[in-house]
Amino acid sequence: MTRACIVTGSRSGIGLEIALQLLQLGDSVVLCSRSIASLAEDHEAIQQYLDAGKAFLVSADLSTEAGCAELMETGLQHLGDRLDVLVNDAGLFYTCSTEETSKEVWRNTHALNLDAAFHTTKAAAPHLAKSKGSIVNISSVASYRPEAGALAYCVSKAGLDMLTRGTAQDLAHKGVRVNAINPGEVQTPIFKTSGELGSQDAAYPLPNGGLVGGLV
Repeated sequence: MTRACIVTGSRSGIGLEIALQLLQLGDSVVLCSRSIASLAEDHEAIQQYLDAGKAFLVSADLSTEAGCAELMETGLQHLGDRLDVLVNDAGLFYTCSTEETSKEVWRNTHALNLDAAFHTTKAAAPHLAKSKGSIVNISSVASYRPEAGALAYCVSKAGLDMLTRGTAQDLAHKGVRVNAINPGEVQTPIFKTSGELGSQDAAYPLPNGGLVGGLV
């Protein structure tokens, strides 16, 4: 059965890989990022799905409530007002010590890593209740195994884990499943810009030898 899916943070990295995996399964997928417009130019694999009417690109700033609302409204229009899967992968990472963590860094990190998932989840819940669908939040091993120099990121991901547990309890009686995936460091653009933090961990593959994107 073809599913209707929305994947945030799908301009690159884990989000893009998840979107591609879903498209390869025959699902319809809305890909979203702040700079999504040039995605097809950089990744030829996406173009065939755009041409086939299976993939749709939405550009939105998910660090704002208005941007999240824009994504959900436009995304649902593309999907015929149906939603089976929401993947919250939008996020950012700053490398800085506790003393160096400014209010701006703290707020920006939480706005995209945590608040965005709350806003999209809230908007998606009624539609997922109809389809008995699911939400997958891409968290991090850093949520329970913090590293020096990543305070805002670690706290935001811990919050995302609790958001996952809380919404799972709230939405269970409506038949909506909510889960999180907590990968370690993955060789993605966000990792490459974060310095050498945890670089040794990144050398260890998944136990099954697969890709994080294939876990959704």
